[in-house]
Amino acid sequence: MVPPIEVPKLEQVLDDPSLATQLPRLVATIARQVREALVELGLPTVTLDPYMPLKALAAYAQVSERQLRRWLDDPVDPLPSYRNGKIVLVRVSEFDRWFARYRRVSPDRAPIERVIRSVREARR
Repeated sequence: MVPPIEVPKLEQVLDDPSLATQLPRLVATIARQVREALVELGLPTVTLDPYMPLKALAAYAQVSERQLRRWLDDPVDPLPSYRNGKIVLVRVSEFDRWFARYRRVSPDRAPIERVIRSVREARR
């Protein structure tokens, strides 16, 4: 039998932001334990990587369906998708990979602040 993992309650996560950084690891651990338990029971396992229609993906990504359609039609780097008749489907893992390429990280302001400080000191 797979030993249970202690999962923090939502209120704890909201009160302690450091727990939020641990959530992806906890979710992965729980998913692994579920797969192991299913294997022990002799039940088939399925990787949880669903295809989502645009409406569900818009809720998942917290953007509008219109924005998703613009990304689908982007001539340079379109969002990967599948068409099932009129329905457009996007695999969650493919969306996450595609979206991660556009992650922006704030530049380190320390060097700029040092330059500004040195210019101010030079003026004195």
